[in-house]
Amino acid sequence: SKIAYQSNKESGQMLFVMDVDGSNQTKFNDLSWGWWKTQDDPSWSPDGSHIAFTKNIDGGQQAVCVASSVVGSWGSCRTSHNEFLDADHASFSPDGSKIIWHADEKDASRPGGIWTMDFNGQNKALVSGSDQSDLHPVFSPDANKIAFQRSSEIWVMDADGSNRTNLTDQHQAPNTNLTGGLHLLRTHPDTYFYTDSHSHAYAYANTNTGTSDCNASTNSNTSTTASAYCYTCAANCNTCSSYCNTCASDCNTCASDCNTCASDCNT
Repeated sequence: SKIAYQSNKESGQMLFVMDVDGSNQTKFNDLSWGWWKTQDDPSWSPDGSHIAFTKNIDGGQQAVCVASSVVGSWGSCRTSHNEFLDADHASFSPDGSKIIWHADEKDASRPGGIWTMDFNGQNKALVSGSDQSDLHPVFSPDANKIAFQRSSEIWVMDADGSNRTNLTDQHQAPNTNLTGGLHLLRTHPDTYFYTDSHSHAYAYANTNTGTSDCNASTNSNTSTTASAYCYTCAANCNTCSSYCNTCASDCNTCASDCNTCASDCNT
């Protein structure tokens, strides 16, 4: 029933929470502004009890931190402020036991790429084959795969780093009408939600007949009507955490059941 977000409304990037209708906007804790102080990229734990975010309060590099979702909580950092050359876009695994994030390279012992660790900060590990060009990582709902952004494309790989696959591959599929600068939002089994540089929302579905883009009205498996519904569904999924799984599931079948997708997503 809450949305966590970052805002510079009080100068500097700070964490805020609000009700899903936009009311009761509240600063998450009493961190005061300073040119080096930031709290960014909040992400809820699956059970809503914690928020992962990145923080810089000492002029060092961004650190991955976790706090109780109770307003006023400070929490603790799972990486030190100079352990990595900046860390960002931390999020939880589906069961809440792990945290995944991106870091830039600091040195040979801390290379850039997609990293994972236990909830308590133990067992930090670089995902095999990853480098610092792999951005915005998120686990799939079954935790068997990781979706990420690389060179303005959406990629997916197995959780161990194998089987890296470019899903959008704009150079190979010019008719998908994507407009560059793709940013991954959410994943669902066989469905990936993302935006382009013009803030258009997309649902990208792997179907039994191959990979199709819900925005591509020229695709034989996707109608213009389905395209409009998927735009709405993807946008709603990005802001409605309590209904996201159902919405994503409906979007995955929108090509064959547009009315259901539209009805459920509007709800």
